[in-house]
Amino acid sequence: MTRRLAFILLLAACSDAKPENTPTDSGTSGSDAAQPVCEPGADQTCNDNPAISSLHGTCLPNGTCECAEGIEKNAATGRCR
Repeated sequence: MTRRLAFILLLAACSDAKPENTPTDSGTSGSDAAQPVCEPGADQTCNDNPAISSLHGTCLPNGTCECAEGIEKNAATGRCR
């Protein structure tokens, strides 16, 4: 009886566990949600094409890019093109 109870408790504990990359309520996976797309203070990291020397956006303190006027944000990368 004790083994059966321990086994049931073990199964219950495992069924409540979520894998690391399951989608959260916001629709992004847990490991991707906090990933910055640029390095704050290094605005060149907002350029979608690193070969371009002009700055196409500004890297905000939260690690997201704000694109310059007339420059669009690449939805796939979050960087400016």
